[in-house]
Amino acid sequence: MDIAPPIVPPITIGRADRVPQRPPPEIPQKTLYLRNLHERKNLKTITKDLSTIFSRFGEIREIKVFKGMRLKGQGFVIFESQESADKAKAEMHGFPLHGKKMDIQYSRIASDISIGEESEDFQKHLEMRKEDKSDKPYL
Repeated sequence: MDIAPPIVPPITIGRADRVPQRPPPEIPQKTLYLRNLHERKNLKTITKDLSTIFSRFGEIREIKVFKGMRLKGQGFVIFESQESADKAKAEMHGFPLHGKKMDIQYSRIASDISIGEESEDFQKHLEMRKEDKSDKPYL
């Protein structure tokens, strides 16, 4: 008589195992979207730690970390070059920061900084971003 091994649920930390409503974007961006950041840490501490961790991949233009109900545990790292963002995403996805594994994806929409306000594509970018926001229900 064969005895089946016990079913053990996977151990996860935080919301890293949550399945997103839309699949992650495949189009490379200079902006990386981070989720599953520690919600109870000070924003300055997390920003400083992210800067230290990601600066080894290249020049960072900006880091944004959020703490509101809708965006808690999320942030963005904007790199100067695409190569830096690609390398950072590949090497840092799943990296434990303050005991929680970061989920790193490309941003769905390029950041305002990466487009550049002087660019002729900036107005198109703003319109596309506004359309994307209108499709989302307010949480």
